[in-house]
Amino acid sequence: MVRARGRRDVSDAGAPMPAVICLDGPLTIGTADPIRGRILEALGQHRAIEIDCAADSETDISFVQILIATHILAKQQDRLLTISGRFQLIVRNLMERAGLPGSFSSDVLSFDKASIGKSAP
Repeated sequence: MVRARGRRDVSDAGAPMPAVICLDGPLTIGTADPIRGRILEALGQHRAIEIDCAADSETDISFVQILIATHILAKQQDRLLTISGRFQLIVRNLMERAGLPGSFSSDVLSFDKASIGKSAP
């Protein structure tokens, strides 16, 4: 399900209002294709998207790979992609378990600002 927060695409401050992608259920290799499709579709239709996942969702490294690829695409298209706060730690732990260097995960997943793919102003 993709839903837009608010009625406008841009907030009063000029920042894009994110469309929220709610991902429920397993976020694994078995569901990677439809998840990737939903994220890419939303990214093509909105300037900003937020990925909201249940904190207890089953995840594997394929979900992190989707986020990394989407990060690259979002930067190329000057789009904003964020992950809801409650799911950030799970993604960071997956990246660490996969052996991705801390500097890499910091560059790709800027958890201090809860965003990935954010372009510089």
